[in-house]
Amino acid sequence: MIPSKRCTSKRSSKGSSVDIGETKEEEVKRKARFRELLMARDGGRCVISNFGDFDYLIASHIIAFSYWQPRNKCDLPANIQQIIQSFEYEINDIQNGLLLQSMLSGAFDRGQIAFRKCDGGHCVVSINPWFSEYEGKKLEISETFDPPHPELLQFHLQLSVLKNMCGAGEDYSDDDDDDDDDDDGNMLDK
Repeated sequence: MIPSKRCTSKRSSKGSSVDIGETKEEEVKRKARFRELLMARDGGRCVISNFGDFDYLIASHIIAFSYWQPRNKCDLPANIQQIIQSFEYEINDIQNGLLLQSMLSGAFDRGQIAFRKCDGGHCVVSINPWFSEYEGKKLEISETFDPPHPELLQFHLQLSVLKNMCGAGEDYSDDDDDDDDDDDGNMLDK
């Protein structure tokens, strides 16, 4: 990611809401408003599984709220910052959110699932095989409200792929008999 030239904030070791200048009460109100907006747009149901138990639905940010804190804002590309700044509620706008059941919200936050363009909408990409049952499932978003911003979904997909590239390109064959090294990784003479 290329940092924005306009961003000059210093990094802090704290990750609290104080970094953005809000009190605990303001934080609670902000989270409640974000959730209410998503509940209204998404019909009180998970946009992937259609699960509707209020107690297990999470208002998930596409671009994590932590990126909008002054210490992290520089990590976002300038075009993503501009998109977020154009929203009425910036990082807490419904175009930067999805209503997800708690398990899928955690997977989304960890980059284990993401979304790609498909059939005029967006479909689930299962980066972790545990979520393969959702692969290709189309997002169920109401047309009466602003849908998630497609560039934010694309950026989240890119971040998810990068987060999960551990071991990319390595060969993990099941046949250990053909190894040319001993148990300590030393090459064996043949």
